[in-house]
Amino acid sequence: MEAERRAELERIMGRLAEGDDAAVVELLTGFTKELQSAVATQALRRGVPLDRADRESLAVDTAFAIAAVAGTWRADGGALPWVWAAHRIGNVIAAHVGTFATSCDTEQFAEARDARDEIVAWIGRPADEEPVALLEQLATSDEQLAALCTLARRVGDRDLGLLLDYQVQHDQGDPAPAETVGRTRGLQAATVRQRVSRYRRKLRDAARADAELAWLADIPLLSGGPAGDEPMLAPVA
Repeated sequence: MEAERRAELERIMGRLAEGDDAAVVELLTGFTKELQSAVATQALRRGVPLDRADRESLAVDTAFAIAAVAGTWRADGGALPWVWAAHRIGNVIAAHVGTFATSCDTEQFAEARDARDEIVAWIGRPADEEPVALLEQLATSDEQLAALCTLARRVGDRDLGLLLDYQVQHDQGDPAPAETVGRTRGLQAATVRQRVSRYRRKLRDAARADAELAWLADIPLLSGGPAGDEPMLAPVA
């Protein structure tokens, strides 16, 4: 996140911390894209499909959820508000599902029972396994992600989840992604940086050794280059 926008965000959060409810509007209008992205991310983690109207509506609820705990957010804490308040945003998603879920037709019970074990397994998955599980799920319908999974299997995926978490924090504008990920996983920031750097190097070396996968060496996820608004699989220019 650019320094000017970061300063604006900190100003808004400061007003919210002081009880200025009007600042919610500024948070929502100034950082709509980020709030909607956070909503979509948390919904996806829970297997909840959202259309555009849902994302827009829940972004408003998310802004108020962040405002409610703004007084405990630290500007020097590393994580941006919508990353730091991920649990609160998850509650917003859960409330939405509980309020707007349609009643289940009896003919759908069998299908629901068949899916229940998979859903329970997903919800019960340790937090550090979620990024890898999500990647593998998406890879079933995306050739580029499937290629990335193939590469990771060759190298070993022990630190794949760590790398994915780090890159997500980076792309969401976190000025200290290693510190944020380290707090979440119980690691020192220096350890996170070392393991991410080492794993990226292994992935790049493996990619360049295979003509069909060589293009992966230049994507932001492996190169360490800035993704910005581009997908993590887009080659760095």
